[in-house]
Amino acid sequence: MAKPIISKFSVIDATRENIVRYTCYDDTINEVEYIIYDNASGNIIVDQTVKTSGSSSVRMFMLPANLVHNRLLPYYLKIAVTNQSGKKSDFSDAVLFYCHEKPVLTFVDVEARAEKTIPFPAFSFNVEYKNIEEEGETLNLYKYQLYDSDKTLLHEEIYHGSISHAFNVESLDNNKVYYVRAVGETVNGYVLDTDFCAFRIEYDGQLQKLEIMAENEKREGRIKLTVTKSADEPNNFDSIRVKRREVGKYDWITIYEKKIKSSVEPILIVCYDKFARGRKTKYQYMAVPVVDEIEQVYTSTSAVSDFDGAWLMDKDISYYVGLEPAVTNITRNQEASVETTLGSKYPIVFYGSEANYYSGNFSGVIIKWDRANDAFDFDGSIDYRETFINWLTNKKPKVLKMYDGRAWLMNVNGNVSYSDDDHPDKVEISFDFVETGDLNNGDNMKNAGLI
Repeated sequence: MAKPIISKFSVIDATRENIVRYTCYDDTINEVEYIIYDNASGNIIVDQTVKTSGSSSVRMFMLPANLVHNRLLPYYLKIAVTNQSGKKSDFSDAVLFYCHEKPVLTFVDVEARAEKTIPFPAFSFNVEYKNIEEEGETLNLYKYQLYDSDKTLLHEEIYHGSISHAFNVESLDNNKVYYVRAVGETVNGYVLDTDFCAFRIEYDGQLQKLEIMAENEKREGRIKLTVTKSADEPNNFDSIRVKRREVGKYDWITIYEKKIKSSVEPILIVCYDKFARGRKTKYQYMAVPVVDEIEQVYTSTSAVSDFDGAWLMDKDISYYVGLEPAVTNITRNQEASVETTLGSKYPIVFYGSEANYYSGNFSGVIIKWDRANDAFDFDGSIDYRETFINWLTNKKPKVLKMYDGRAWLMNVNGNVSYSDDDHPDKVEISFDFVETGDLNNGDNMKNAGLI
């Protein structure tokens, strides 16, 4: 009779009843003998026989509460099973486990039982981890989650080790309900959950006389943003940030910031969102004052991004490709290797890294456009194309966005090809590109020098 196999478990609370599961390939098992012994001394602490339950090969039995005690050092468990014919198996391999009181993870400012009103568009949530230090059940990782009123996940942050970060949320919409949640995992496997804690954002209007206007400039492939504030009184904030996000999403990207501390002059800021991806995508824009790096009440507006052709851009330079722009051979790349084994019909796939990015090829006819005369400038196109190619090959990140809504933060990968097979003035330029960041990630765009 084969010996049973205990389903491994790492930690339990000895003050409560606990289920132990095991596997045994005998459908007539009705008893299980379990032995718990002290790992430090090797002495048997518990030796009991109980009825078992479950179906087929997966079975279980109950460890009563207070059978052993919560403590720092571990215990070991072995079991043997007896079938209805009275035949008894050998004892299983020993499983090490700890008995620790389950820690508690709670928010300081909000709770699951009641909705809290927060009179600010930004807030810092703090959590507390409560455990019995002598038992050593420390926190392994924890994550913060923000949900909308329908409990759709908007944002998540993951940290490792003991609590060292608060959960900072900002640019929250007025008169709306959100949920915040913290989930943790201890070093021995306890899963902790604060549950959904509701809070309502409710503050008085928006900053007086601060306005933002947004206008889609289709021929320029961008959205123009204008922020104004009168000088009726001195400003008591340090700077104004201009931010944007796609309507329906949570994450904002800062696209411009101007220092204005102690200014008594009227505020006029004109900046551009060059990287809005078109295809009638609707964006929300905000102008938000900042004091000591804390965002205050903001004012917002929206605009629809739309343009023709293709645009290649960095922070300062934009090139429009309106003739036959095309992106082809798009590939989503990830590293993987396939290994076959002697004991399996199917192979095993190993993923070598976290790499997961697009690559492809761009092509388009490059002819200089004379805006003043609304006509092609064929004579000036030779130098124009050379300048364009020099810019493409400067080894710096760029944004490529297409009229159909596709857009990438990318680098040119290798050579730039030049073809005039159809006509000397109809010159097609093509190049391979590789995605090097997330166009909707503010840190990626900042690291690329694009904002």
